[in-house]
Amino acid sequence: MTIKTLTWLAIITFAFGAAAAFGAEKTGEVAEKPSMSLRETAAKGFSWTLVAAVLGMAFAAAGAAVAQAVTANAALQGIARQPEASGKLFVPMLLTVVFIETLGIYTLFVAILLIFANPLQGLLG
Repeated sequence: MTIKTLTWLAIITFAFGAAAAFGAEKTGEVAEKPSMSLRETAAKGFSWTLVAAVLGMAFAAAGAAVAQAVTANAALQGIARQPEASGKLFVPMLLTVVFIETLGIYTLFVAILLIFANPLQGLLG
């Protein structure tokens, strides 16, 4: 992926995050009408926050997968060219992959937070 593509993906992700903030529902809307049908409850439960959480997790997972593939490819090419340097290449490659994986873990944490705790709920109106 090029820098331009990654920049556009980041802009789209932030746009969905902003849409989630504006589309957040007020607390207690479903509890006011206990006789709502399942279809009405599902319609009230839809939120842009859920869309933002899912898309953010999808982009983070795709970005982490691409970055890990590039890192592993570079390390394996270096080891193939100089097999005696495999010890010096393995530890930095492993640390890089761990740091890349934390992006996905942090995004998963934020997605779970948005879905279940929803700190944006009722924030803007």
